[in-house]
Amino acid sequence: MGKYDDIINTKYEGVPNRFHMSNRQRAAQFAPFAALSGYGDMIRESTKIKDEKVELSEDELNELNQCFSVLKKGDIVKIVYYDRGYYRELEGKVTRIDTYERNVRVNDITIRFMNIRSLELIEVFNG
Repeated sequence: MGKYDDIINTKYEGVPNRFHMSNRQRAAQFAPFAALSGYGDMIRESTKIKDEKVELSEDELNELNQCFSVLKKGDIVKIVYYDRGYYRELEGKVTRIDTYERNVRVNDITIRFMNIRSLELIEVFNG
């Protein structure tokens, strides 16, 4: 006779005063857990090939300066700018232009003039 032969064929009736957990609830207990939230994103970001910042030609600089001369608060723009190793594209409303600090604010993102690759006026604010 084996060590557990007396209980091996006994029907399990659960624990008194506890509800029975469904298979879905039981499985949720063992779902993957991300102890380091954002770590996977950081690893993916570090494996991306970074863009090299492009020096603008004289003509491109003149075109940008012309856009800045007519740009005003409230205009809707499409802007391509260099940020932390990558070129990003943003479309939104100009909320601030600071010629002293040499930056523009679009959708609560401040972009330095020197990091702007291209600027396109989508809609001019008339107000």
